[in-house]
Amino acid sequence: MNEFDAPVNGSRGTNWSLKGAVGDTSGYGIALLAASQNIWVSIVTWFTVFSFCASLSLNLLITIVFLKHPHLRTAFNVYIFNLCATEVMIAVTAMPMNFVSNIYGYWPGGAFLCGLLQYSNLVIGAALRYGHVLISCNRLWAVGSPIIYRQRHTFRVATGVVLTVWMLLHFVQLPVVVTGRMTVRAADPRCILNTDSQYEMSLAAHILGFLFPEAFVVLTYPYILYKIHRRYLLKRNRISNFLLNGVGILAGGNRKISSGGSEHHSSQANETNTPVAGNRDMNARSPSNGRSASSQFGRSPDVSSPSYFPHFAARAPGNHDRVMLYLVVAIIICWTPNHVFFTMQRLYNYWNPIYFGVQYCIFYANSWINPIICYLTLHKIRIAINGLFKRKKAA
Repeated sequence: MNEFDAPVNGSRGTNWSLKGAVGDTSGYGIALLAASQNIWVSIVTWFTVFSFCASLSLNLLITIVFLKHPHLRTAFNVYIFNLCATEVMIAVTAMPMNFVSNIYGYWPGGAFLCGLLQYSNLVIGAALRYGHVLISCNRLWAVGSPIIYRQRHTFRVATGVVLTVWMLLHFVQLPVVVTGRMTVRAADPRCILNTDSQYEMSLAAHILGFLFPEAFVVLTYPYILYKIHRRYLLKRNRISNFLLNGVGILAGGNRKISSGGSEHHSSQANETNTPVAGNRDMNARSPSNGRSASSQFGRSPDVSSPSYFPHFAARAPGNHDRVMLYLVVAIIICWTPNHVFFTMQRLYNYWNPIYFGVQYCIFYANSWINPIICYLTLHKIRIAINGLFKRKKAA
């Protein structure tokens, strides 16, 4: 096989696949197959245009507010910024190049731009996937060692991790691009990578750059979810123990047990509802509002509810955990058909133009679904983006 089919956002254009896919049939069958092929070419091509506009605008919004507002430059938001900035890179390189190649039916851009396209496909595409891996690793660290995570995970650490991953991906993926383009034949109307002489290296780059990230994200999320649920249960147990052993409140507020366990008795008169000098009886009227104290304190608070102590409350998963949940669901839906198709093509020379078109569109949709997820789940980012479109009131 003379072609490296990189399954990335902005993968190779449909002219390398849908066009020229008509088999050796005859008569009416050729006409129907050609018409079906043209329909798919049109769908894929114009969906690329829509994805380019949606991905570029939505990801740019998050990138702009991250750079504009210092309070958004948190350690976790570094990974969100990296994800959106990578999508912007793909939108301005691979997407328009694929659109042009789809329109012409061949690659018209020359060797340099072809190399840039393949660089975007392999290196930047792998960086996009490892952006999701970094978010998964961040959540693993947060739920596995929360104290160390809060102490050591800073903005500088997150930035260093992102830059390190980018350098490692260049080390793994860039040789495949350079070698594959250097050994290609002179007449190259399709912008391909020659992998005959580097099949093992290109296969390893394919596995490490594209298959491993999705497997890592999908397989680690159940563990993250388990740790979140367990932490939630532990907090509830601590609250229950605190209520049983630390603080007890009797109905009417006449007797309290301090956190040390000592009891404070007002007097025997309070227990028999007898007034005590200097104190008001609990059933007497309060001079402040005219209501009886029993009406204010007659119903004892529900101390069995964790919400009674908000600072001890066992909280449900936060924004960071929710955004990862939705990103994982989007990954499974949008990436899996793409990876299955290109893996089968590499191993068995599989081809199906309809399946190619469907997985192509679903995969491109992920480029603008991700920023929508971030907008809906990350409250501060949503407020900052909304603020860009609000007109300032005249003084």
